[in-house]
Amino acid sequence: MLQFPHRFMEGVQNENVSGNYITQSQNVQESFDITECRDCKYCHGLQAVNDAYDVSQYGCTGTNELLYEGEGLGHGVSNVRSSKLVWSGSHDVDYSIECIASHHLFGCVGLRHDEYCILNKKYSKEEYEKIIPKLIEKVKEEGEWGEFFPNKLCPFGYNESVSYEYQPLSR
Repeated sequence: MLQFPHRFMEGVQNENVSGNYITQSQNVQESFDITECRDCKYCHGLQAVNDAYDVSQYGCTGTNELLYEGEGLGHGVSNVRSSKLVWSGSHDVDYSIECIASHHLFGCVGLRHDEYCILNKKYSKEEYEKIIPKLIEKVKEEGEWGEFFPNKLCPFGYNESVSYEYQPLSR
């Protein structure tokens, strides 16, 4: 294998990209399995996404943009941070899981067609916009703002996770 040259990456119709299996994309860095994406870094398995950082899986239809530290975000979502499985036109979502067609959420789980909620409790637009800056400031003080869900919230121990299969640790 060392006697013959091989491609440094698989990809077509790209501009300023690094990673592998990248197609019809531009300004994509350190990313893999990417199609029709722009301005993304540290991403995996995305299609039709613009402006994403550290996002894994999804994208697909519609405009998907301004995504930060997430997994399973797509089908027309925008401005989603530190969330998992947020779909179908959701926007302005922070620290939420499995929310569909919803907007202006913080720390919510399993909401569908909802708006202006904090920890699954609905607020008026005015109340929400008054509370959110205080909440974000508190999270920033604790040094957790902008980070995906911390390990202390993981329902499994390291030795029960898939990570252990690839990188086992001794006691």
